[in-house]
Amino acid sequence: MDSTLEPTPLSPGMVDQQVPLIPARNLGARLEAHPVIFAAMGALVLAIGVALYTRTLPDYYVSEARILSDMGRPGATPMGVWTPGVERESNGNPEKEGPTLAYSDMLRSRWINDRLLSEKFDFHQASWGFGPGPMEHHITTLKDYLGARTTDEAIRRLQGILSVQRDSKSGLLTLSVETRSPELSQLIARRTVSLLEELLVHLSQQAGDQRKGFTERQLKIARQEYNEAKAKMLAFLDRNYNYQTSPDPSIKVQGDRLQMEIDLAKQVVTNLALHHEQAQIDATNDTPPLMVLDKGSLPELKSRPARSSFVVLSFLLAYTGLWAWSRRAWLRSLFRTQE
Repeated sequence: MDSTLEPTPLSPGMVDQQVPLIPARNLGARLEAHPVIFAAMGALVLAIGVALYTRTLPDYYVSEARILSDMGRPGATPMGVWTPGVERESNGNPEKEGPTLAYSDMLRSRWINDRLLSEKFDFHQASWGFGPGPMEHHITTLKDYLGARTTDEAIRRLQGILSVQRDSKSGLLTLSVETRSPELSQLIARRTVSLLEELLVHLSQQAGDQRKGFTERQLKIARQEYNEAKAKMLAFLDRNYNYQTSPDPSIKVQGDRLQMEIDLAKQVVTNLALHHEQAQIDATNDTPPLMVLDKGSLPELKSRPARSSFVVLSFLLAYTGLWAWSRRAWLRSLFRTQE
C-alpha cells in the first residue's frame, strides 16, 4: 500500500468559488495609478478624523460692549473737562490721544481686574464630552472659574478671555469677552463696563477733592492779600483823599498803584472762587463721563470653533498633498522639462 498522499483534484465548482487575493503592494500600485481616487480617499479619511476631533472642542461665545466718551469728542479728558487733543507718535503715525485711549488702559488696571476676579457670577454652561452635554448651573468667582491659584495668574488668564480694541478715528472702544457660557460672557462684559464707570467716578471725585482743597487754601490767601490791599488804600486815602487832583505826581502814581493792586487781588479772588465752586461740584459728581452704546448683549451664535472650515480645509490640503505625492514622478519630469 503506497503511503504517499496524492493531492485531491479540485472540481470545476470549487475553482469557481475561490476568491483571488490582491496583495497590499498591488493595491497601492493600483491606487497610485489612479491619483484622483487615491487623493480623494486619503483626504476623506483625514477629513473624517478632523471632524471627529473637532467634536471634542467646546463651543465659545463672545459678548461685546461698545463705549464712547463725551459724545466721541477726541479731546475730552477722562474727568469730563474739554481740552485740546494732544498729538503723539504711535507706531510711526501721529494720532489723536483721546479719552478712550486712557479707558483702554483703565480696563487693564489692577483696580478693575481685582474686583472683577473677586466677583461672583451666576450662570449656566453646557458640559462637554463628545459634543454638548446637559446644562450645568454655576455660582462661582471669576478667579475660581479660570482655575488660577494666584491673583497674578488669574489676571493673565483674564487677559486671554477679555480684549479691548479702540478705533483711533472715531474713538469707539470695543470690549470683547469670550467664554464657554453665553450668559457668563454677557455678565463679565456688563460688570466690566460698570466697574469702568465706578473707577471714572472715583477718579473724578478724588481729583475734585484735591482741587477743592488746593483752591480753598489759595482762596484764603488771596482774600487775605485783597484785604491787605484795601487796608493800604484806605490808609492812603485818609492822607490823600483827592490824590487824583493832587499837584504832586508821585502821590497820583502811588494812588494808582494801590488801586491796581486792589483790582488785581479782586480778580484773583473771583477766579479762585469760581474754581473752588467747580471743584466742589466735581467732588460730588457721580455721573461717569462716558456714553455706553452697548453694555453687552447675550450671544446666540458661537464664535468658535469653525468645525466646517477645519474639515473643508483639511480635506483640500490632504487632497492636494496626496495627489502631488502620487504624481511626483510626473511633476518631477515636468519641472525638469521647464528647466
